[in-house]
Amino acid sequence: KAEPWAPPVEGPADTRDRPDSILIKGVQQTFIVRVPSKLDAGKKYPLVISRSGTPPVDDNAFVVSLKKTYAPADKLLPAITRWMEAKYPVEPSEPKKTAAKK
Repeated sequence: KAEPWAPPVEGPADTRDRPDSILIKGVQQTFIVRVPSKLDAGKKYPLVISRSGTPPVDDNAFVVSLKKTYAPADKLLPAITRWMEAKYPVEPSEPKKTAAKK
C-alpha cells in the first residue's frame, strides 16, 4: 500500500557509471561513461576510452567502456571523442585508449 506521507525510502547508492550512446550511420553504439570521483566546476578532465573488457580504474578521468558497438574503430573512437567533448568537461586532446577486445 502506498504511503505518500512516509519518509522516502533509500535508493541504491549513487553510481558514477552512466549509460550513453551515439548513432553512427543510423546504428546505435552503446557505452558506459564513468565520471571522475569528484567533479570540480570549471575543471577539465582527461578522457580514457577502454576497448578491453574491464575498464581501467581512474578516479581523475572520464572513462568510456564500450558495450554494443558495430562501427569500425576508425569511425567509432573519433565520434565518441567528439560526443564526450560536447557533453562532458573533458580535455580537448587525444584520448588515452586501452587495448582492444580479443
